[in-house]
Amino acid sequence: MTSKSLILHIGDPKTGSSSIQQALFQRRVECETVSIDYPPKLNAIQLANSIRREAKTDEIESRFRAAADWLEASHADVAVLSAEQFASIDPVEVNAVFAKYMPKHAETMRVVAYARPHVSRFLSAYAQRVKVGSLQTDVETFFVENTSKRFLNFSRRFTKWCNLYGDRFVLRPMVREELRDGDVVADFVGIVVQNAPFKLLDMAAANTTLPVEALSGLKFLQQHL
Repeated sequence: MTSKSLILHIGDPKTGSSSIQQALFQRRVECETVSIDYPPKLNAIQLANSIRREAKTDEIESRFRAAADWLEASHADVAVLSAEQFASIDPVEVNAVFAKYMPKHAETMRVVAYARPHVSRFLSAYAQRVKVGSLQTDVETFFVENTSKRFLNFSRRFTKWCNLYGDRFVLRPMVREELRDGDVVADFVGIVVQNAPFKLLDMAAANTTLPVEALSGLKFLQQHL
């Protein structure tokens, strides 16, 4: 028996994906009417990366065969795959691979994404790079260098997904006032279970953005180390 439906969560980056993934991976969702299955890995990054043009054919084959076997063995009402890396791949390529390896779900699979307002998306991207030590420039330089990059061009990227999946593509604003219970995990689970009653067990937020003071101190340490 295979799962009745499949949901592909594609991010966007810096929209609470880590918290969503941890909640599902740690089985912190309780719903009496809808069962949810999630792979035995925190995320599907390897699955997404195998679709990229430089990936070897045997990588795609082995990883998607394994995912297809997991899906086929599932007895849940809904199965979820999640990786932010899917958002940066052409949806036509994504759909083609799913159609090849998971044909039972390719025509019904739902795709869910979140978009953060441009200013906070830009600042969170800057903060993340400072936090991991990959950036030493100031915020003005980072802005000039990145304004032409596509990570802020939501319309171009998400329109492709919308055109391909139609009403099976769900795009939600990463704005607390617009989210269910003001929480992205609750909002996503609500979509998964189609608003059936559910409960989230307590969990800590994952990969949160550091405050300005902490970023300044961290950047100072990195420059001197």
